[in-house]
Amino acid sequence: MKKIYLLNFKKDQVDLFKKKFSKCKFIDQKKVSNIINDCDAVLAPTRDTILDALNNLDFKNKNLKWIHLPGSGAEEYINFFKNKNVTFTSGKKIQNHQVSDHAIGLYLCLTRKINYNLRFGQKVKFDQRPIELNKKIALIFGFGGNGQMIAKKLLSFNMKIISIDIKKKIKKNLTSYNFKNFDKSFSKADVIFLTCPLSKETKNIINSRTIKKMKRGSILINVARAGLVDQSSVFKAVKSGYLAGAGLDVTEGEPLNEKHPLLKTQNIIVTPHTAGISDNSLERSLELYIENIKRFLKGKKLINRIDKIRGF
Repeated sequence: MKKIYLLNFKKDQVDLFKKKFSKCKFIDQKKVSNIINDCDAVLAPTRDTILDALNNLDFKNKNLKWIHLPGSGAEEYINFFKNKNVTFTSGKKIQNHQVSDHAIGLYLCLTRKINYNLRFGQKVKFDQRPIELNKKIALIFGFGGNGQMIAKKLLSFNMKIISIDIKKKIKKNLTSYNFKNFDKSFSKADVIFLTCPLSKETKNIINSRTIKKMKRGSILINVARAGLVDQSSVFKAVKSGYLAGAGLDVTEGEPLNEKHPLLKTQNIIVTPHTAGISDNSLERSLELYIENIKRFLKGKKLINRIDKIRGF
C-alpha cells in the first residue's frame, strides 16, 4: 500500500482523498514528523509547508518517488532536483485563467488611465490620452500555459501577437521568435508580457540594456517572477517617460514598504503577487492533486512534471 504524506491540508480535502483512494494510506499531519521518511510521496499546499518538508526529508529513502510543489515557479527548490529517483510536479498550467486575467487587467488599467483617475481623482488631466488596444502588438515572453492564454484573450482585442520561447512555437495569428533572438523583437512591441520561468538565462532579462531595445512609449507587464526584472532600470525608464508604464505583480522584497518608490511612481502599478489567486484556483488545485494521485497509484506519467535540468 502506497503512503502519501499530506502536510497541513484541510480536513475536507483529506477526507476526500481517503474516500476516493481507499487503497492508499494518507498520513495527515499539521507539522513535519519523522513519519515523512517512510512515505512514497509528499504533498503540501503552500510554499512554506513544502519547504519545511523538503528541509526535513531524508532523500536516501528509496520509497520516496514523488513530491508536489505548490505554485507554478520552482526556482527556489532547484537544489533538491539533484535527487534523481524523485519526480517533482508543480501547479503550473492550472493558473492560466486567473494569471492571464490579471496581466490584461494591469495592462488595461495603464492604457485606459484607470490607475491615473484612482490616484489623482476624477478631474485630473491625463498626461496622455488613453490608448486603445486595436491593432497594437503584444510580445509575450514565455509561451507556456499562461502566455498562450494571454495571447488567446488579446486576440479578441484585435491585437497582433509575438511570442518568445525556448522552443519556437508556431501558432496561427502570431509571430514566433526563439529565445536566442529575443531582443530583436523588442522594438516591435507596444506591450511586453513576462510569463517565463526564472532561470540563469532569464535572470534580469529586463535591464537597462534591453529596455533601450524596447519601443519608446511601450508598457511592461510582469506576472511571472520578480528576478526577471531589474527594478531600478524599470523605475528609471518609466520615470523618464521612455516606458509609458509598468504593471508588476511580483517585486523584489515583496510585500513592498508603503513608502517604496515603485508605489509612488506615476504609471507604475504594483499588486502583491495576487495574479495566481481566484475563486476557482483552490478547486483546480484539488482536481490536479486527485488526478496525479490516481496516476501515481497506477504507475502512470504525472501531470506538470518538472524538468529538473531546466528547473521548471
